[in-house]
Amino acid sequence: MALDNHGIVYACLTQENTNSTIMKLYIKALVRLLDSESKTWRKSTIILHDGAKYGQSNSTIDVLKELRLPYMISAPHSYNISAIEMLFAGIKTGSLNEKDLPTGKA
Repeated sequence: MALDNHGIVYACLTQENTNSTIMKLYIKALVRLLDSESKTWRKSTIILHDGAKYGQSNSTIDVLKELRLPYMISAPHSYNISAIEMLFAGIKTGSLNEKDLPTGKA
């Protein structure tokens, strides 16, 4: 998920564990969407990532550089400075799988 400073949420749900491949797919899709909304969004945007390993992998960093994205990586487990964590907490208070359907996580 991504959250901008206007409160717009850019979400993608999968039944897979997030890894570098999933992260790169999300980043590329997010960039396509943001480019369609405004060609100048990079001038006023910084991608702040929470420091998870898949967000710091060489392949993810390569994609961020290739797409000319301004980005910062916060310290690990810095939940109190990450606005997206409040969104995650709100989502997790309810049941995300009320019918107990099988998921990719064992």
